[in-house]
Amino acid sequence: MFTSGTARTPRSPLRSIRLHVRRMVVVPAVTAIEPVAPGHARVRVDGMVCAACAVRTEAAFRRVAGVRSARADLDAGVLELRHDPAHAPAPADLRRALDAVVVAMPVRRLLARLARGCTSRSRAAG
Repeated sequence: MFTSGTARTPRSPLRSIRLHVRRMVVVPAVTAIEPVAPGHARVRVDGMVCAACAVRTEAAFRRVAGVRSARADLDAGVLELRHDPAHAPAPADLRRALDAVVVAMPVRRLLARLARGCTSRSRAAG
């Protein structure tokens, strides 16, 4: 095995994870469900900030009873759902599905509450 004269320190796996503050403070949420046609709905998801979020949300929504397909548009923050016309997915089921896939959801909710608290305190002080 070839080694150079200088020793390299192993890189921590945590260094490769880049956490953006906005990604951790914004909690993804289903904010609106708009029926487009029978068997087709448009779901507004606020807080989808990266492609990984979009892919995971699509997969989670596909597992909801009655949903045939889900396709996310990250730029618009919208998911196009195709579902059984006789069995439209319940908003509560979509919200539960989203909660199940969001990484560190309890931490994100805590950070969002803290951010709102800091903002409201700074407004009250100003």
